[in-house]
Amino acid sequence: MRKEIIGDGAAGFCFGCGQSNPIGLRLKFYLEDNNQVVTEFTPTKWHSGWKNVTHGGIICTILDETMGWTVVNVLKVMSVTKELKINFIRPIFIDKKITVKCRVINEDKKVIKLLSKVKNDNGDICATAEAIYVVLNQDKLKKINQ
Repeated sequence: MRKEIIGDGAAGFCFGCGQSNPIGLRLKFYLEDNNQVVTEFTPTKWHSGWKNVTHGGIICTILDETMGWTVVNVLKVMSVTKELKINFIRPIFIDKKITVKCRVINEDKKVIKLLSKVKNDNGDICATAEAIYVVLNQDKLKKINQ
C-alpha cells in the first residue's frame, strides 16, 4: 500500500520536487509499507538527451531526489548527498513512464547508504544507483538555512 508524502521542497522551487517550479520535474513521492519511497515520472521531449532517450542527468536527478526523500521520510533526519554511483543498464525512452524505488541499505548516526532502481513500464530495470548520504547536525542545518 502507498501513502502520498506531503511536502514541497525549497518553498516549492526545488527542481526535483517543487510543485511551483515551472521548469522543474514536479515529482511526487509515496511511502510504501515496506519503507521504500517511490515516484513515477514520464519524461517528455524536453527531457531528452539524444533522439528519443531521456538525458542521463535527468535520471540522476530523479534518483538523487528519491533518495533524499527516503532519508527524510523513513529515517526522519536531514542529510546531503556525499556520493552517488549510477549504473545505466538500458535506455529510458521519452513518453514512457518510469518508476523509481529507493530503500535504506545501512545506517548509522552520521552516514546512510541507499539503493534505488529505475524500472520502465514493462518492469525492466533501466538504471540502479547506490548513494552515501551524510546526516546533518543542527549546526550544519543552521548554516544551510541562513
